[in-house]
Amino acid sequence: MKPANIKFNQRFLDLFSNDELQNIIGKSISFSADCIVISTDTHFCELSADMGDALEIYCDEHSNDTAKMLTKDEFMTLFQV
Repeated sequence: MKPANIKFNQRFLDLFSNDELQNIIGKSISFSADCIVISTDTHFCELSADMGDALEIYCDEHSNDTAKMLTKDEFMTLFQV
């Protein structure tokens, strides 16, 4: 659930609905106003709102050390948010 004391960067709010953001936070291991980190047995993912002109969704797959930027749809499918 989205903590009341965190004011998320507007880029998160522009890309994700409130329900989506709450679900993402529920799967995260760490989050701040500008960054959300999700780690599973198979993937590490960082959503960064403080770099560049847009929200960046970086994902690293543990099994083959493949790292790439994801779209919102790819991210939502991968983490079943």
